[in-house]
Amino acid sequence: MGRFLFVTWAGGGNVPPVLALAASLGDRGHEVTVLGPRSIEAGVRAEGARFVARDLDLWLLHVA
Repeated sequence: MGRFLFVTWAGGGNVPPVLALAASLGDRGHEVTVLGPRSIEAGVRAEGARFVARDLDLWLLHVA
């Protein structure tokens, strides 16, 4: 099976599609990890994916 990593942040409506993809891939037996801010951790774990915390919102401010 495959291994997938999604890198996201909590904004712009991008979290719901990532969670849906994570759930769908996990249901098919793939290993899914989501790297993002702690504010999305509960949703990621509820979909059965592994969560890795990263304060992307602050990181994006520094590179913008």
